[in-house]
Amino acid sequence: MNKIAVAVVCFVLGLTSYAGKKASVFVDDFLVNEGCQITKADLQNLYDRVIGNVVSSRKYEVVERKNIAKVQKELQLVDAGLVDGSAPQSNKLQAAGYCIYGKILQCRNSKTQTVVGELNVESVKGIVELQLRITNIQTGRLLGAKTIKKTIIKHLSSALNTSRNLEQEVMAEAFAAAAKDVVTVLNDVAFPVYVLSANSRFVTGNITSEQVVLGDVWEVFELGDELKDPQTGEILGFDEELIAKVRVSRPGPKTTKFEYVGEKDKKFVLQAKEDNIKMILRLAPEKNEEKKASVHRGVREALGVL
Repeated sequence: MNKIAVAVVCFVLGLTSYAGKKASVFVDDFLVNEGCQITKADLQNLYDRVIGNVVSSRKYEVVERKNIAKVQKELQLVDAGLVDGSAPQSNKLQAAGYCIYGKILQCRNSKTQTVVGELNVESVKGIVELQLRITNIQTGRLLGAKTIKKTIIKHLSSALNTSRNLEQEVMAEAFAAAAKDVVTVLNDVAFPVYVLSANSRFVTGNITSEQVVLGDVWEVFELGDELKDPQTGEILGFDEELIAKVRVSRPGPKTTKFEYVGEKDKKFVLQAKEDNIKMILRLAPEKNEEKKASVHRGVREALGVL
């Protein structure tokens, strides 16, 4: 397998002592399966998208790739007990937190031609699949794992005299969607989206407009008892119970408002609020990874009707 510098997020919670206690994020290399149709432009697009999404989340400080060697050297000093991180102004480092790494499993596109009446319609499908891992740097314990797969389909009619490159377009969009999910996974482990407030109309969560899509459905979970490993005493998280579904309604620069999908959803959320129970928000699982479209719809879209 080839090791290619891809924008993979490797982030360290509390790595640097910044104002606001933001987590530091830096990029690392990523393994790429042989046979992946990946270009330098694709890699740069993924890199730029991940970094942009990380910055837009307002939860992290980004450490550029050129500074990684310096950061790693400082981490060695931390392990040796030579740096205590007690003085923010001295730019000292604290203990390391988490790292995200993994592999690009597939990156490819395919093209088909379809005849509709007198029109030739070109359809291009792009697929990007990433395997992510999240570990605790100090202990080496695997904390989370997820496979992200994004499929984008575009259509173009021969009736249009255009120089559009659908192969490039679908791959760029697939990488952009995958990069967005990378940060979603990162946030889910490091900074869950909490319900800040709830009333009869909206639920407000601490997530920015760059991280949500208008109309997307999210799930509301009620947090219960703390879960602890009886053998090691390690805190594993909290018991969770799905109580409602909400839809992105008003994205904002720092918070987002969600509207209730149904009356029962509102009832359960308001009851949890009355009982002073903490709640978190999580994007609902996608029912279908592919953006499917009929040939007829594709023709209309290509002609600018849709």
